[in-house]
Amino acid sequence: IQTWACANCGEIITKRGVVKHLDKCPKRQEALSAAEASSRPVETLWHLRVQDSYDKDFWLDLEMVGSASLDKLDKYLRSIWLECCGHLSEFTIGGWGGQDIGKARKANAIFEPGLVLRHLYDFGTTSETDIKVVGFREGKVTTKHPIALVNSPRLWMCGYDGPAESPY
Repeated sequence: IQTWACANCGEIITKRGVVKHLDKCPKRQEALSAAEASSRPVETLWHLRVQDSYDKDFWLDLEMVGSASLDKLDKYLRSIWLECCGHLSEFTIGGWGGQDIGKARKANAIFEPGLVLRHLYDFGTTSETDIKVVGFREGKVTTKHPIALVNSPRLWMCGYDGPAESPY
């Protein structure tokens, strides 16, 4: 079983245990309380499970602001996982030949629990990533960025002591 670490407290968690852990994680609850006390606006925040379409051992959980575009998600995935040479990419429902979803679309306009998007990167030797909408919450963001990592591969935790943030 592939284990990863909570980006809030560092506890080692399994893929199946992420949602349950986030609901009880003391450090996450502290971050949520601090966010609620801030002057940031209340938004819909989407919990996303991002994983390799063919090797389910490679996965991340993200929280994305509903007012952010898929372009922000594309740039985030490039910055932490995919980018090497500025290749083309697209989002679809149904993979190759499926329904194209424009990158300018806002998360709130298309996300709903259970939806699975396919992110295709580099149309020569394509990386295919599934993005499943696990759920959502109404509240205030815990970072100044529209996307935040909520779990990390264990090897990414070296020297790390807080949730990863997107520059996008």
